[in-house]
Amino acid sequence: MVGNILWNITRPTRQISSLIRMMPILKRFEGREWTRDVQEEYGKAVAEDGAKADGLTRSDSGGNRTWAVLSKTFGLHYQDDKNCIVLTQAGNIVADGGKEAIKMMERQILTFQYPNRTADAAQQAMDPSFKIFPHRFLVRLMLEVENHITVEEIQFFVLNVRTDAELSAVAKKILDYRKKPSIEIIRHQKENDPEGRLQNYEKSINDLANTFKNHLEFLPGFSTRTVDGVQEIFIEDDRVDEWKEKIRECDTTYPLLPLYAGQSRKFFVEKYGVAPGRTKASMKTGRPKTKNQTQEEAVRKSIEDMQNKPVQPDLNTIINKVEAETNFSKKTINENISEHPEWLDKWTDKFGKKYLEVAGDGNRWEEFQEMTNGIFKKFGFNVERQQKLQFSSGQGGYLDGYITDGLKAGFIDSKGGKEFNCGNKEVGVMKDYITEAKALPAQLEFFGYIFGRKFSNTEGFDRIISESGLHGFRISAVSLFYLMKEFDDGKISKDKMWSLFKSNDEIRNW
Repeated sequence: MVGNILWNITRPTRQISSLIRMMPILKRFEGREWTRDVQEEYGKAVAEDGAKADGLTRSDSGGNRTWAVLSKTFGLHYQDDKNCIVLTQAGNIVADGGKEAIKMMERQILTFQYPNRTADAAQQAMDPSFKIFPHRFLVRLMLEVENHITVEEIQFFVLNVRTDAELSAVAKKILDYRKKPSIEIIRHQKENDPEGRLQNYEKSINDLANTFKNHLEFLPGFSTRTVDGVQEIFIEDDRVDEWKEKIRECDTTYPLLPLYAGQSRKFFVEKYGVAPGRTKASMKTGRPKTKNQTQEEAVRKSIEDMQNKPVQPDLNTIINKVEAETNFSKKTINENISEHPEWLDKWTDKFGKKYLEVAGDGNRWEEFQEMTNGIFKKFGFNVERQQKLQFSSGQGGYLDGYITDGLKAGFIDSKGGKEFNCGNKEVGVMKDYITEAKALPAQLEFFGYIFGRKFSNTEGFDRIISESGLHGFRISAVSLFYLMKEFDDGKISKDKMWSLFKSNDEIRNW
């Protein structure tokens, strides 16, 4: 074996969104020799910006040095024959930031190839039989396997793919695996790591798979969800056709760059990093920022910048603008905003500030329930604070938010606090309420959860719907408050809201 026979790339703790923030800093070091002192200076500058946590690096220079590896991997810079930093055309575009930086990184991800010259360390060298764009192959594969894939499927079936000719065979393996999930890990290791280079094989390939999953999440229209306890990345339904066309365009416009004996790294990297239209964090005193922390920071900064403008945007406008600036999915942005309503204080009135404060305090659940019921009354629905029920066990109970509109009915359960977990106990309770509420005179059409900050265990929510046969919804306090504002402004009707309550999903946009 001449080189690696598994895809190889820098570790998953390096996020693409962090890379975009780091490039303006790296640009300040352009032309300087990449010495240990410069590496430390660069690492401190990155830490001060907040893109990573500061801390002590290893004596072998593995800490700060690795913060420049990702930009080198994606052809944004290289070191010349004097070991000085040189940014490519793509690197300069990313360093300038904004929408063009996002578009540039999308292209660099989709044109990253094996073989390449962006990293020449012996341990990173690939076997010459690899001739593939790994990220592009993953997108193409997802389009073949129902538009989604799990980290486990990547690690067991994708990391050893050498050419696009294997697409159909890999797709079949994954579809078969979904019917009968079984892997002989020892055999898998013998086939893919015969020399035992990886000390902890299963963890190592899982880390690699997560790296590629993280990179795909940066692409517009890609998001993650948990299905039956397993996290998967998927292409949003309304973006599938767009991605089919993008892959066709990439195949036509960006073929594999050739490598040949004696080729300089500069020649290859400048070709890879040409502008469009032209011919490890360990042994530290500080923890590296997690992906979620990095995303939160980017969303917060985007909203903060928006507040400097004399506008009063609705929630959908806020989310759309943050999406355009960060390339995060609408789902991710909405989740961050729901957990941090204080970011929207400038646009929030007195009632809203109190409501969102109460929503996040689990000890004020009665107040949260009362205020939530008041919002639904404002929508024009009849709301009974306590509708008494009699369970088959002989015990009684109350629906705290029984909503009627003529002969139609639904009910809501307000869950204040930092996090609501829809586990087995909650599923059982809700199913009991649904059974008894169906016996009431009005036609029961939905149940709903209004949660204070975060809703976890969405599988439980899905179970309630499938096992009860009733429509359902969930909505954060932030989203409900902004829905009320749009109702007040006449932008959404009472009938439209009733249909949203039967969406069988979280209400994030309307």
